[in-house]
Amino acid sequence: MILFETTESVVEILWDVALAFFVARLAVVYFLLNFLSALALSYLVLSAKTPVAHLVTLQNPEVLLPFLLGSAILWARILVVKCEIPRSGAFRLGVGGVALGLMVAVEAVVAWIGYEEGWWVEAAWKEAKVWAVLGGWLAWYTLIPFVLMFFERREEGEFVPVPVSEVKKEKS
Repeated sequence: MILFETTESVVEILWDVALAFFVARLAVVYFLLNFLSALALSYLVLSAKTPVAHLVTLQNPEVLLPFLLGSAILWARILVVKCEIPRSGAFRLGVGGVALGLMVAVEAVVAWIGYEEGWWVEAAWKEAKVWAVLGGWLAWYTLIPFVLMFFERREEGEFVPVPVSEVKKEKS
C-alpha cells in the first residue's frame, strides 16, 4: 500500500507545516508588539507638536527613529527569550520576513486610506527623507531577530563554524 511507503515524507510535510505555523505565530506577535509600540510613539510625537502640517507623515522622522529601533530590539529580545526561538538563521529570518510582510501590508493600507481621505498632500509622497527612514527602519526591524544571535551565548555541543583562516592552515 502506498501509505506505508511514504510515511517519512508525510511526517516531513507535517513537520514543515508545524514549523510554518510556529514561524507565522511568532511573526504575528512580533509584528503586533512593534506596530502598537510604533503607533503609541507616533501619537506621542505628533501630539507634542502643536502645528501639524501633515497628518500622517512624520515631520522629523529622525526624532522618532531611535525610539522605534529601541522598541524593536526590546520586543525581539523578549520574544526570543520568552518563546525560546532556536539559534537558526533561516528560522529567525523567516520570523522577521513574515513580520515585514505584515508591516508593509498595514503601511500600504494606511497609506491608501490616507490618500483616499485626502489627508496626504502630494508633497508628502515625495519626501525622500521620510521614505529613507521608513525603509531603514523596516530593514532593521526584519533583521533584528537574526542579529540577536550574534549576541547570545552558545550552548555546549552546538555546531560552531570554523573560520576560513584556520581551515587553510590545516590543509597546508
